[in-house]
Amino acid sequence: GASTITMQLARNLFLGPDQRYETAMDRKVLEAGLAQRLTSTFTKDELMEMYLNLLNYGSLAYGPEAAAQTYFNKAAADLNQAEATFLAGIPQAPAQLNPYTNFEGVKERQRIVLDLMVKRLKLTEEDADRIFEEPLILNQDISPQEWVAPHFVQYTIDSIDARMGDGYTARAGFNLYTTLDLPMQALAEQAIRDQIAEVGEKFEMSNGALIALKPGTSEILVMAGSADFHNDAIAGQVNMTRAPRQPGSAIKPLLFATAFNDLVISPASILWDTPVTYDLGGGLFYRPTNFDKKFRGLVTARSALAGSLNVPIVRLLDEVGIDRMVEVSQRMGVTSLERSMGSYNLSLALGSDEVRLLDLAAGFATLVNDGLYVPPEAAHRIYDSQNRLIDPLPIVEPVQAITQSSAFLVTDILSDNQARTAVFGANSPLRLSVPAAAKTGTTTDWRDNWTMGYTRYLVAGVWMGNTDAHPMDDTTGLSGAAPVWHQFMESVLADAAMLALLDAPADDPAAWDFIPPESVVQLPDCPLRMTCREGGEYFSAEWMAAAGDDGPLFDSYATVKARPVHTNRYGYAAGALYCTDPEADERLLLNVDSARRGQSTATATSPEEIAMAALHMTDATIGKLGPLETTDDNRTIVTYYPEAELERFRRARWALSRGIAVNVGPCDSLAFYQVVPGDNWSMLARRFGLTLSELQYANPHSLRDEGVLLVQDRLLVPKYLELTIGDDGIVYTVAEGDAWASIAEQFEIPLQLLQAVNPDLVRTDFILRPGDQLYIPQDTGF
Repeated sequence: GASTITMQLARNLFLGPDQRYETAMDRKVLEAGLAQRLTSTFTKDELMEMYLNLLNYGSLAYGPEAAAQTYFNKAAADLNQAEATFLAGIPQAPAQLNPYTNFEGVKERQRIVLDLMVKRLKLTEEDADRIFEEPLILNQDISPQEWVAPHFVQYTIDSIDARMGDGYTARAGFNLYTTLDLPMQALAEQAIRDQIAEVGEKFEMSNGALIALKPGTSEILVMAGSADFHNDAIAGQVNMTRAPRQPGSAIKPLLFATAFNDLVISPASILWDTPVTYDLGGGLFYRPTNFDKKFRGLVTARSALAGSLNVPIVRLLDEVGIDRMVEVSQRMGVTSLERSMGSYNLSLALGSDEVRLLDLAAGFATLVNDGLYVPPEAAHRIYDSQNRLIDPLPIVEPVQAITQSSAFLVTDILSDNQARTAVFGANSPLRLSVPAAAKTGTTTDWRDNWTMGYTRYLVAGVWMGNTDAHPMDDTTGLSGAAPVWHQFMESVLADAAMLALLDAPADDPAAWDFIPPESVVQLPDCPLRMTCREGGEYFSAEWMAAAGDDGPLFDSYATVKARPVHTNRYGYAAGALYCTDPEADERLLLNVDSARRGQSTATATSPEEIAMAALHMTDATIGKLGPLETTDDNRTIVTYYPEAELERFRRARWALSRGIAVNVGPCDSLAFYQVVPGDNWSMLARRFGLTLSELQYANPHSLRDEGVLLVQDRLLVPKYLELTIGDDGIVYTVAEGDAWASIAEQFEIPLQLLQAVNPDLVRTDFILRPGDQLYIPQDTGF
């Protein structure tokens, strides 16, 4: 049956949108019970007042008082009969009966209201006609298109509804005091417009967004969601601070935060910027490259992040763990990384997975907040229709997402202008008049430009691009987004009122410095022949505890008993390659093994087991196949060089080129080759899967001015696995649903090696067919 006014009030107050219009009897019973409790608590006049104040009159006006102010700029008590009856019909269909867009429709509804009053003897027909004919003067239209900061307004509505109950803002009369600072919002909007006016046509850039948060509280001070809310050509009503986009390199600080937090590296750790290929299966391979297509060999972690070097950073993610980075990033506030664990890949380190600008700003705010994640906040206070404070709002507790020390280490690197100068220049837009940490991001085809950064008192993130993801023209985060970030930040720094709002000092430069926590120590230790932080490198107390007596560089350098790999005829070292020997003298050496902290892959005894152990360390990467050989009885010999072995020689080449002595592993595990007639450097380099320089740097004792090798020269070469197809193996019959990758995993053999010993079955589509006969090597050590 029909609901009473009190039942309708109960429905609107206590039931969500998904419950209000259910036709089940349970809903009617619940409604009646709630109405009874309201009747016993409030008078009829109070119930009627509450009911009327929940009625929607359109144009964001709820209740007669708000409607009177909105449409006639006067109190409800001051309305005349014509105005009152005009408004009375609107709640029947507020979306259709909009006085500004459908005045005649509202007048028709007023006629119905007046006729009902006549029918119920509240008016005479003559009075009703007179009231209907009275002219009405509407207040100026203040509909949503005139809102200031419209993206922020809608975000705030959504945020309050999410916390107070779906539809709360639509059915509750209240006053809301927000965190938005309008003067700062105006600066952000102006900076975006200025950049588009200056370079928009050149870069084919039409849109931009800026978010600003207050450290400590994560209050949203600015939310500029587009360059122009009213411009449909750029889809201006889309809030780009909440739209998922690829962040590019702007995501990299979160990886380093994870690595520092988990004690995988320190800022002084050696990372390797050398070629690497990852096998993705199905004939797909991933070969990360740097922005300039160059390799730098060995770099410190500080230099890798400050210079945004892709290759060592992808290697670091492989070491940290993809799922672990996702987990920590989510804890830091980047909740838009919301796919299931295991669905991301190594390109996550380079920002291939979409995040929201607001989320990434929250992640950067976690860094300046000493590792404490505080959810972004849009509301200061909410008062109900009786001007009573709704206290407290449902609060999301802050989370210690990462350690204080790891947050500071990332901040110190991002604010190290000297460390990024080689790539970005000494006076880039990332440099402010006060200490600031910043990171840019650029995505494929220049579709997205980002700059994220912060001082001690303000966090700001900028996205520039096109809403429809149309590629821009040769613009990066540094040229496209950083100028907007720089202009906005410097404009705020120049405004005394804004500094006061931020609780920031106007005349104390030292108060802007990032202060290391007590859990961080500064030491002079620096890897040999590397550029380190001016004044000494920072290390966390947790890192120093893990290092013990080995010192803060323990993961890259170690003091071991070692002897030269090569000696001259006088018994002295020929070159700077050393191998460990328990009978030798102690030396401080750089570890070039694939394992960090001096762990060796060469723990087995036979060459085959040694090669397998080395390969096992990097089962995501691929090695190289040597030339196939055919025996006298027409059997094929496959030679396989594990990636870990080849990587050892790459690293040694770069270290030796800088004059750094290296440890290549236990002496009794090394492999050597005796030169025979007809051999030359280039031929042997190809045979062993190395570049010419890698082979020659590993064997300086055999380098001669004329560039020749002598018979019986003894060369250090990679360890390898040699298999004769058909020996010590089994035949596996492919079943329905089998694939190369699943079979390789089943028999614990590298995919590349499995395909190498079955060359006739490697088709262009990499598809196996039921009934195919695969040779599976056995006893390979995997």
